[in-house]
Amino acid sequence: MKDEIYETIISPTNIAKAYFEIGEKFILGNKVGYSGLDGLRISDLDNNLEISLDDIRDELLSLSPLMPLSCHQVPKKDGKFRDIYISSTKDRIKTQAIVRVLEPILEKVYSPFLFSYRSSHPTHLAARSVVRRYHRYYDLDYILLIDVEKYFDSIDKQIILKKLVKLGIQEPTLQLIQLFFDQTVLKDNKIYLPLTGMMQGVSLAVLLANFYLNEVDWVIGKKVALYRRVSDDLLIMDNSKSKVKEAFDYLQSELSKLGLRLHPIKSRMIKNTEPFEYLGYSFQKNKVAIASKSKEKIINKLTAELHYYPFDIDKKIDILKKKLFSGPDSIVVYLQNTIRQYRFVDDYEQIKEISENIYHILTKYFFQTYSPRNRNKTKKICQRLAVPSFYNLYKKYHHD
Repeated sequence: MKDEIYETIISPTNIAKAYFEIGEKFILGNKVGYSGLDGLRISDLDNNLEISLDDIRDELLSLSPLMPLSCHQVPKKDGKFRDIYISSTKDRIKTQAIVRVLEPILEKVYSPFLFSYRSSHPTHLAARSVVRRYHRYYDLDYILLIDVEKYFDSIDKQIILKKLVKLGIQEPTLQLIQLFFDQTVLKDNKIYLPLTGMMQGVSLAVLLANFYLNEVDWVIGKKVALYRRVSDDLLIMDNSKSKVKEAFDYLQSELSKLGLRLHPIKSRMIKNTEPFEYLGYSFQKNKVAIASKSKEKIINKLTAELHYYPFDIDKKIDILKKKLFSGPDSIVVYLQNTIRQYRFVDDYEQIKEISENIYHILTKYFFQTYSPRNRNKTKKICQRLAVPSFYNLYKKYHHD
């Protein structure tokens, strides 16, 4: 029987579209200089594009092994580091060729409770539903917070393949996917083959990580009042303690079968009157605020941007105007994007506090030390420059 999915993946048209999509992502993400271990950039393919795309197709047809991924560490919010894996440019195009065909197929079977890496189900909609239920059933609901420990690293590749077979994916397509399961990694100057897990930073890994818990999503989502999953962060809300406990037991059993473990500290069942955090929000006393680590990140960024300059006031004002208002990376744009990201915050006292923290940073930027007198001087300068406060930006966003 002809494998139409495979034929679509390896078609010259699909590979060309994958190339252009990767190129567009690089431009939008300012990654035109991106390269993997081969040192090849996307622009290097342009001179002999037709030949390059033919080579990529031939390598897929012959199931040629992929180049090793290069491992890089990036900091996490908790101060630890996460491994991110970078593909060669040609292998990235191969990945995109597979993902752009598989994604709409998997999208048809995804549950409506999944809100990660889906254009139809953006993460902010998950946050909105949690915020609404939190307020509506405050002091009534029980909440189950589940964090899967080392989720990407623990995914069983063979289970993934069995799930894909069950979905109707045929052998030729599975062989293409197996190329990525057999891909080696360069880390600490050593090349090794991970026996389990999916490599974060590879788009196919993200797609399959979404799919891995799909059956669990469908079962849990129908058992409780509200269930949301964003990658490896799961949340359940229901005013029946027994239903939440039953869901907890089911999750522990099913995740164990999939080779997954719950994070022993981050996974817990609570009454919704207890404080908790989810998707960058802090929930406490029927108020929704920006989570403490996210708030700290905002303040740290602005502190770094507005460190003290030993210049005269006029020079500092000129510098500040550029930093505040010039271009898409300006401070005002950053603050507007932050407000948009945390659009469901309703703890106005926290917004005022952040706004005051920013005044504190600006005062030290101008005068090196903070004092009420220096703060008043800073306020007058900001009024003259029409610098919007974080609080006023927040009110304007919600008013508009």
